[in-house]
Amino acid sequence: MSLKDKVTGRVKQAAGDLTGDEKLRRQGATEERKAEAKQELREAEQAATRKREELAGLDYQTASQNAARQDGTDERAAELRQDDADPEPELPGSDPPRGDPVEPRTRRIDQR
Repeated sequence: MSLKDKVTGRVKQAAGDLTGDEKLRRQGATEERKAEAKQELREAEQAATRKREELAGLDYQTASQNAARQDGTDERAAELRQDDADPEPELPGSDPPRGDPVEPRTRRIDQR
């Protein structure tokens, strides 16, 4: 439909120019601009639809990751929990912090 408006607008503009009818020329320019505005609106609606779909996909992905973390199935979350459970070993030759004596820590190594 916008192509029809655009063509009609151009024809009216040309007719207005040929006959010297300023009102007809303005009417043609208005119809042509209307066609362009309709096209811009259509493109903006399509872009908005694409963004809505992208957002929905990201929402789904985030929800899946959060569910995996809660279930304990997310590998990175499992690694972080393991790191929290196993403290870092002390480096050989390092002095313990001053204050209360510290028992030497041992790190359990899982046999997998």
